[in-house]
Amino acid sequence: MERVAITVWQDRISPVFESCSQYLVVDCSRQKICRQVRHDCSGCDQLGRILILVEQKATVLLCGAITVTQVNILQAHGIQIIPFRAGTIENVLKAYLLGKLESSSYSLPGCPRRIQRRFRGGR
Repeated sequence: MERVAITVWQDRISPVFESCSQYLVVDCSRQKICRQVRHDCSGCDQLGRILILVEQKATVLLCGAITVTQVNILQAHGIQIIPFRAGTIENVLKAYLLGKLESSSYSLPGCPRRIQRRFRGGR
């Protein structure tokens, strides 16, 4: 089972990690959602946001823009980061489960692919 966390701002992926008001934490298996829970992080600082993800045992984070420092901390806790994503929570989660999240329709506007690849360890 995989535990996916998604940064939430209204009903969309938060464009910036620090501006999310909630996380949607989803347990999924074989492209199906087993459980969803929302966690409020509106009053959290940078460390508080990271601690929620660690405490919830997230294995993957889907988010918009995020700093290299935050990526490094989250990856040190075993969390895979899929940054620079955009769209409604429902559509992005569905695309992730179907393996279609790399489509440009889910990319954060104005973010070149070379930057996206760098955060995932590409060149």
